[in-house]
Amino acid sequence: MRKFLIFPVALLILSILACGLPGGIPAPTGSDGVPPDVSTESETAAPPVSPSLSVAYAKAGNIWLWNEAGGSSQLTFSGGAFDPRISFDGAVIAFRRGEELWAVNRDGSNERVLVGTSYLSGLVSPEYGTGVLHWFAWQPSTHVLYFGTSAQGEAYTVPVLDLHRVDADAGTSPSLLLAADAGGWGYFSPDGRSLALSQPENIVLFDLASGSAASVLSFEFVMTYSEWFYLPQVTWKADSSGLWTVIPAHDSLGVPTEPTEVWYVPLTGGATLIDSFVAAPVFVDFPLLSPDGTRVLYTQESGGLSTLLVRQIGGSETIVLTAGSGQEGTIGWAPDSSQFVYWNPMPSNAYYGYPGFGFSLVSDVGAEANSVRWVDSARLLFLAGSDLRLRTGPASGLWIDSGVDSYDFTLH
Repeated sequence: MRKFLIFPVALLILSILACGLPGGIPAPTGSDGVPPDVSTESETAAPPVSPSLSVAYAKAGNIWLWNEAGGSSQLTFSGGAFDPRISFDGAVIAFRRGEELWAVNRDGSNERVLVGTSYLSGLVSPEYGTGVLHWFAWQPSTHVLYFGTSAQGEAYTVPVLDLHRVDADAGTSPSLLLAADAGGWGYFSPDGRSLALSQPENIVLFDLASGSAASVLSFEFVMTYSEWFYLPQVTWKADSSGLWTVIPAHDSLGVPTEPTEVWYVPLTGGATLIDSFVAAPVFVDFPLLSPDGTRVLYTQESGGLSTLLVRQIGGSETIVLTAGSGQEGTIGWAPDSSQFVYWNPMPSNAYYGYPGFGFSLVSDVGAEANSVRWVDSARLLFLAGSDLRLRTGPASGLWIDSGVDSYDFTLH
């Protein structure tokens, strides 16, 4: 799957008595000279606290944690760990070890197995392969993980399209929520109450409180001309009242003019087609919606050339660049939809910016940038080779650690 990424500006609210301002209108006073119903002590509202960035990463088979205040610390020491996911509050890091799902607390305590091979092996018949993790993610504001599995055969791996749940704090076994073909790749709503499950021909909405599931959008299977399935990406509205998704052409090689479609799906009411356009096949590039649902970044191919464009939903388009066929593509939007990252001419040569404002290389150290993710509207995390770095706008980036193969982050 592709890479999946609020620089909050701290506002200082200072309460000053009007009589203290030069040339100001004096505040009314009582007989004792003190403004009525006002404390005699000077009161100043405390400024809001800016979220702190924590980054969990895998290095030489162990899990490490970096934060802005205290630097890096090693959490595990027994090896074999990779693919970390940090909880929204930064308190627990889940990670893979072999085919199992593990977790460790941010202070390095209570390293434990959450989903073992005994559970996974019972999900897939031996004739179809071995049960392995397909995806896993934290439910917002909880220490509960949801995950789906795949059947790993000798030649290829096929998603089972199921859904499971495990509580990282409870010490209980995982539970099956939706059987094979009823689940999919999960996208949580911001409020953590709903889970959109992406399937090859459906978007299914799962209510986490009731456990009910229903298809909210059906579409034609997207041909990839390979053994992998295209599972549409889901972009939730900030208020969790609905979602957007991009459905590529069913057969882009057989019918080159067949359009890619953008749909809006409210939690109540039917799905609405809000835009369509001709895009490159999905095996070339994935169209990416902006987080606010107003624009889409995508590529077109024609005459041996590939063009990267930004399209206003239902409106105009802006060309970002044109290059040789397959020589650029999408990476990800900033959380506030103000900028995006793309690659040219290879995925590791990443640029960020926005048309009209120019573009800059993500990497500030010469090495090509990989695994690029937006932290907020001003900062990017990326790997330069195996160096994990944090970039803030045009400023020189911050080196976090070396020998890193995967990472995740949270603002809390």
